[in-house]
Amino acid sequence: MESLDIISNLPEQVICTILDHLPISDAVRTSLLSNNWRYKWTFIPNLVFNERNICSYTDDHNLRTYKLVNFVDRVLLRHKGFIHKFELFTHTLKDYVIDSWILFLSQNRVKELVLTFPIGKTYEVLSSFFSCEAICYLKLFRCILKAPLIFKGFSDLRSLTLERVSLADEVLESMISSSIVLEKLVLRFIQLKGCSCIKIRAPNLEHFSLEGEFADICFIDTPHLSFVSITLNGNVGDKSFGQGEISNLVRILGSLTGLENLAIRGCFMEFLAMRNLPKRLPITYNQLKSISMEINFEDLNHTMVMQCLFQSSPNLQELEMVVSTLDSYVLVTL
Repeated sequence: MESLDIISNLPEQVICTILDHLPISDAVRTSLLSNNWRYKWTFIPNLVFNERNICSYTDDHNLRTYKLVNFVDRVLLRHKGFIHKFELFTHTLKDYVIDSWILFLSQNRVKELVLTFPIGKTYEVLSSFFSCEAICYLKLFRCILKAPLIFKGFSDLRSLTLERVSLADEVLESMISSSIVLEKLVLRFIQLKGCSCIKIRAPNLEHFSLEGEFADICFIDTPHLSFVSITLNGNVGDKSFGQGEISNLVRILGSLTGLENLAIRGCFMEFLAMRNLPKRLPITYNQLKSISMEINFEDLNHTMVMQCLFQSSPNLQELEMVVSTLDSYVLVTL
């Protein structure tokens, strides 16, 4: 009795699902399974290139570079379908090689772009990056951003994550404000050049997370912002934070009427407590259901900030407090 070739006769949708869940190097090898599988991988929409997986068998720097460049070039050259996502992790490649791939992706209207570089490697993005007009999801790790004067933003960008990225504060502000459909913004340990003031102007923003050092922050036209998590690192006492006599608490959080989840971590509570604290906030957070905060009860201003938030949050359901003592922290969940 003739045996059935089950692998070759799998439904097209099943084959696509299998290929999409395989590492790209293994997906390419499936072309050896049968004639039916030979060119299936060329239609994979999500291309993830991790140098550790592709070149794991050699420690020779030059050989790793050659293998990775050759592999990515061959995949992009033979790819026939729509490229939805391109993700790259590398620490050996020269910038001009990556530039050529970014240019190719910009011409193929890639939707998701993730560039990750480990310690010791940074990538300075060039003009070809800013021509990726169809980008919806962007994540950059250890990059240098210098936007050209003609850059008008990513009109379809909905999610932006910048981690350990170096850029001027006006570039950040322009990138955020010009991405008019932006819904999620994550900033971690970014290095701002300028006054280090982070200005968030994003009418459709819903999720905002910030961790690192900064001189100031303000929210402008963010009516739909519901999730805010801010962690301020460094010693607030050594810096000149905030401007004017208006309380930082009111100035920063006073316009966020759509808040549902709020997290205050690191030294941000101390930052909010600066300037003239009011007895009560001028707004009510009717939708705020969850608050997480780090607080020092020995600091009266911390307690006043907490009191203001509680009084303005009539529908609060969850509370998490990390209470600092002389030599430790205590987690309290209510």
